[in-house]
Amino acid sequence: MVTSATDIEWFAGPALAPGWPQSLPQWWQQAAQRSGLGVVLEDGPSLWNWQQLLDTAQRWAADPCWQGVLPGSRVLICAANGVDHLLAELACWLRGGVAVPVAAHLPGAVLVEIRNRVAPVLCLGDAAAPALLQAQPIAAWAQAQGHRPWPIHAAEPDDPALILFTSGSSGRPKGVVLSHRNICSQQAAFAALWPDCGPGDRVVGYLPWYHSFGALAERLWVMGQGMRLIIAPAGGHDAEALVSCLAKHQPQVFMSVPKLHHVVAQSGVLRAAHTRWVFTAGAPLGAAAEAAYACSGIAVVEGWGLTEASPSVTISRPHQPRGGGLVGHPIPGVAVGCAADGEILIRSPGVMLGYLDDAYATGKALISCDGERVLRSGDLGHWCEHGLVVEGRRDQQLKHPNGEKVPRARLEQELARLPGIADLVLAIDEGVQGLVALVLPQPGAAMAELCQALRQRNRDCAVPWWRVRLVACLCGRASVDNGIFTASHKLSQAGCTAHWRSYPHHWQTWDLREGAEAKWIPGNDHE
Repeated sequence: MVTSATDIEWFAGPALAPGWPQSLPQWWQQAAQRSGLGVVLEDGPSLWNWQQLLDTAQRWAADPCWQGVLPGSRVLICAANGVDHLLAELACWLRGGVAVPVAAHLPGAVLVEIRNRVAPVLCLGDAAAPALLQAQPIAAWAQAQGHRPWPIHAAEPDDPALILFTSGSSGRPKGVVLSHRNICSQQAAFAALWPDCGPGDRVVGYLPWYHSFGALAERLWVMGQGMRLIIAPAGGHDAEALVSCLAKHQPQVFMSVPKLHHVVAQSGVLRAAHTRWVFTAGAPLGAAAEAAYACSGIAVVEGWGLTEASPSVTISRPHQPRGGGLVGHPIPGVAVGCAADGEILIRSPGVMLGYLDDAYATGKALISCDGERVLRSGDLGHWCEHGLVVEGRRDQQLKHPNGEKVPRARLEQELARLPGIADLVLAIDEGVQGLVALVLPQPGAAMAELCQALRQRNRDCAVPWWRVRLVACLCGRASVDNGIFTASHKLSQAGCTAHWRSYPHHWQTWDLREGAEAKWIPGNDHE
């Protein structure tokens, strides 16, 4: 697809600083110079500065098990966040390889498919790596220090460096191929946005490194600026342990998805005297967490982006208007456009090389605009005086039984601000001929109050087919295992809908139609 810039309303962020590193070896050498001997990684009792990391990674790269890793070879890594995982990626990049981190909790069939598609020359794993991956245990050779340091491969900016698999919330997981230039552009942009963040600052991190938010927006930015990244225990799966870790270290910055922001904000563990701001992305933050942070005097920064853009695209600054899909302005080096049909387009050095072995999907996602490569985000949006407003996915609008389209994301963002809602998705139910709100309630939420708020919202809603006819609140546990969350801990619309239909006794469902007086519908009515 070829288009003209005259058809697109573009807004660009500031230019990146001249001379920014465009390969990972250049970037980490600059990072090592910036931080000196300062600790940049704390993994339990283990403390590491950049020079120690690079020296160790060069010896790892010289280990005989790496002999087959040539420039362009792929190394699959299935390991928890920590120094071993990081050293494996660094060793891979030192040899010119392409790192492919994957999540251990993915279904076995998905992991086998990913391994077959990646065709790695080396597969590494920790104790949690499933046996079906046939991974070499990192612990078996990680302590070997007798090798002579492997020389650093001189990577080119457009050489592939990383393949990240999307969560699959909108279909089959795709392998997003990112180059050295892609990854380094994100680091240059964040360095320009927050020049005051550096040595002496602390960040407690749990975001998984098999996703772009944790791997690129958090890990590399934090360590690249000379800050100390403290690995949270249990990878964020134990909320109490995360809160305790935050209380102990009082980080200057905390980055999270809304699900755990809610827990942290309500705990009141972060103090404005230490924490300058928190960063949220992936979904609307929610009114309760927003209010709790405001009461603590902690500013909120919201980001929007895609793995295919490495990943951040826009940022809303503290105290700027947010909510209702508003996601701020383009970050340095990025231009964002809204096409005539409303699709959001992205032009930047962070735009991916393409999808792994999928020329068709790559051709749909990457277009030429006046000779430049442009990423089609798949999201609809528009500009307002405060920045970009994201309306939702093109392919995720709901079709009402009356034939009208329902802007799912827009309505979900609106409804998420009602009392008692931690998160929700909307679905269409043929039985009631309309919308169902599938809700993850806040702890202690009163159903009567939520139903009252929804009924009032229905009365105020001018579009009849945008009114919610049923509300179902989850009584059981939400997890990746039961399909309610994707691997990146985003609420899955398809997973929630399937769970509600398959396990109605795990949900409390209330009828909000006129005359129904918000009556409760027993679960077996939906079986």
